[in-house]
Amino acid sequence: MTRSLHKLKDNALRAAMNRDVTLHDGGGLYFVSTATGAASFHYRYQINKRTTKMGLGPYPTVSLADAREQHKYWQRVKSMGKDPRAVRDAERAGRARIYRTVACIFEEFFKTHKRSLKGEGEAGRWWSPVKHHVLPHLGDETVETLTIDKIVAAFEPIWTLKKDTARKAFNRFRMAMEYARADEPFDLQIIEDAIRKLGPQGKHKRVSARALHWKKWPPVYAALTDSMTHTALKLMVLTVVRTSNIRFMRWDQVNRRQAIWALAEEDTKTGQPFRVPLQNQAVTLLKQAEQWRDASGYVFPVPKNRKGVLSENAFLQYFNKQNIDTTGHGIRSTVTDFLRETNRADQELSELALAHQTKKEVTAAYFRSDLLEQRRAIMQEWADFVTQDAVIKSINVQQDKDTDRYLRFLESLDEEAHSKVEAGLPAYDLDKWYREDISPDDLADDLPD
Repeated sequence: MTRSLHKLKDNALRAAMNRDVTLHDGGGLYFVSTATGAASFHYRYQINKRTTKMGLGPYPTVSLADAREQHKYWQRVKSMGKDPRAVRDAERAGRARIYRTVACIFEEFFKTHKRSLKGEGEAGRWWSPVKHHVLPHLGDETVETLTIDKIVAAFEPIWTLKKDTARKAFNRFRMAMEYARADEPFDLQIIEDAIRKLGPQGKHKRVSARALHWKKWPPVYAALTDSMTHTALKLMVLTVVRTSNIRFMRWDQVNRRQAIWALAEEDTKTGQPFRVPLQNQAVTLLKQAEQWRDASGYVFPVPKNRKGVLSENAFLQYFNKQNIDTTGHGIRSTVTDFLRETNRADQELSELALAHQTKKEVTAAYFRSDLLEQRRAIMQEWADFVTQDAVIKSINVQQDKDTDRYLRFLESLDEEAHSKVEAGLPAYDLDKWYREDISPDDLADDLPD
């Protein structure tokens, strides 16, 4: 007499979840549920007078229909006199040679995951902790060779010393392995056991970005030269945008007639478009930047660099070399302090000036104005303040040039003419010393007898 098959229905399986229950579908196919929430399918059979059990996968990842399909296949294997479990183990062992490495898994996972990243991860920040702390230790491993101890050994050196980096690296490793599990058998419990073995990281201590006090910035700004890197840094100090915005700034984003730099939503951290008001000094810098304009469209192009723009660490290297205690992000903190401490803006306006997301999504829908003109006014005050030493320096440089030209003029005179100059010249001749179209000989002819 043939035993009946397919006794179970999906609603019976769902009802059995979170209970210690074993249900028989017929032909040795069982559904086993536990009170902890785990549930799976098993095939029980006899071979050589010994009862054997083999797992067919967790429910509901493996559906009832899938389990029945597997059950049917392994029944055929058994009917040929072979042990289904032994056959499956042999097949798995044979496939081990072609399992992807962790490095390969990351490459494939990133192709899918990058769509959720800003700029599709082109800046490389998503990859950085992976390349430095995961792949050097685990890159050549496969889902078959990964163990708890290997994972712990990879993360232990940074687990408590570089907490943020370790957390990012571990989370990305977990995401990649969850992705791999769709194609290759991998027990995610290994990762959970590894993190338990690593233990707590300890209390997180937030470290603020280094920021120079706003009163110290004018002489720092005045010391900057007219080079491309320094011009870009000046523009960042004035507009207080993020470093990446300056590096990848394009001419087609700039409207100099309206004095606006328009950042699209993919260019901002908040994911919202943002208009940057350009101060008078910023417009002047852009005029100077015309000398570097090329076909790339970047305001500060560096063709020899891989990305065609300034290095990500160009400004930080300058600060470190000059012993200036700040960072690119620190400049933003400096300007916030300037606006608040001098009562030029309240918290809302000062945060908006820096393109910070200060409102909850619900209330932001009602906040349609970006307060461009109010921001323009306070940012012009910042520009006037931070460039004051540079203006004085420019005046002094011009005066030095005028004095040098006057001295060269005196050196060109003969003794007789020089004595007449020392005797005094009419006031109307004084301005001639500063006119480049008047030669020393012409001016000497005008000297009084």
